[in-house]
Amino acid sequence: TRVANGGGSAEGLVNGNGEAAEAAHEEGDDESEGEGEEEAGWEDIRLVPAGEASEAAAGGDALERIYAAMSECAALNPDPADEESEEGEEGEDVDEAQLYPGLLGHGEGVLQLKTPTRLPSLLGGERAIGVAASGLFSLALSADGALWSWGSGEDGKLGHGDEEDQWQPKKIEAFAGQRVIAVSAGGGHNLALTADGAVWSWGDGYFGK
Repeated sequence: TRVANGGGSAEGLVNGNGEAAEAAHEEGDDESEGEGEEEAGWEDIRLVPAGEASEAAAGGDALERIYAAMSECAALNPDPADEESEEGEEGEDVDEAQLYPGLLGHGEGVLQLKTPTRLPSLLGGERAIGVAASGLFSLALSADGALWSWGSGEDGKLGHGDEEDQWQPKKIEAFAGQRVIAVSAGGGHNLALTADGAVWSWGDGYFGK
């Protein structure tokens, strides 16, 4: 922090080394001439700890008392953002199964597979001809034109008419009688193209998506 001393003395201000210093040095007055008004008459200072501030407030000039009061306020009114950050670090562990339910499609409790593993569900006995994945859910297109989804159901992005999570692929019944030929998964919404040329959308609709 820097403060203008106005060219006068300000003894008792605390400098960057934690020691009281005069705001202007006699030898500095001559050297500062011609260097511009921006740097003239400035001194580095710091806010002193609350204990030292109480002592400084008892005497000294007006600037000392101002900075002493500021230090007291900082000690009595900590930044809420800092407190929230500390609380977050000390908070309870979050259950990953609640954050990322069924992303792999292998059933409840399977949160990690380190090698490619075939899904236990056979998509109604049909072979898959297309897949799409987002951060929190997945889609599979089967050869008969049916569409399957699993993962987080928040905002209805699985297409089952609810917000239930699915740990294994579940057929989207809304496409009954339709033949889906292409599908795309977004961050929280999906698009599907059916054989008749129609485009279908569902999920999170924020920002008109």
